[in-house]
Amino acid sequence: MTTIAQVKQALKPLLDRYSDLALVGRFLVVKPVHHITRGVFVDRSIDKVAFVPDVVTDMLALEPVRRYGFWGWNPERLYDQRVGTWDVTKPETVRAMREHIEVNVLQRLRSIVSLNDYRNYEQGKSKVFSGAFEQLLFPNMMLAAAHGDFEAALQLWPVEVWFHERITKFFPEFHTALEAGDRAFIATTLRRLEAAAIKAYAMEHIWEPTPFPLEL
Repeated sequence: MTTIAQVKQALKPLLDRYSDLALVGRFLVVKPVHHITRGVFVDRSIDKVAFVPDVVTDMLALEPVRRYGFWGWNPERLYDQRVGTWDVTKPETVRAMREHIEVNVLQRLRSIVSLNDYRNYEQGKSKVFSGAFEQLLFPNMMLAAAHGDFEAALQLWPVEVWFHERITKFFPEFHTALEAGDRAFIATTLRRLEAAAIKAYAMEHIWEPTPFPLEL
């Protein structure tokens, strides 16, 4: 399996070229991190020489509750049939992977600045394997809450067992605050969830806390 050191070596030219990139473990992150993580997670494989890069976007406040890790929802696997395996032992395929990220991915990720940008990006993803983003209750509920649309957030409140188990732990009063229109409580809770995700991912050095739309 490939190592973090090999990922760092493979991506170093991109990190040297672009000041808005940072590497956190295997995650090539576009800076700054506000409410959204944007980047390419270069995973391992059962093939010991293969890099497995996925384009990842996610709303920070979702992570402590959902616990997907860096994967987010419906990550996009990077592949070029002309290259095949991104083979760490072959400099030409490592170079091709970098070029693929640089040409086909970075500008897309840089264009995701606001939570609305994030929602539009997710809605535009392929629906073949993971369905439509619009049908996911939890992220859309949190997006509605972050924008101050509490009525929509209440209508989107998830009913899954896993959600109720986690909500009791992470924000048991969130539903009550939505009903009461308590903007300060909602904003504080969302920011607390963001901070927990940032700490878990060791991204404190690239996180820039900013107000949520409901606070503006």
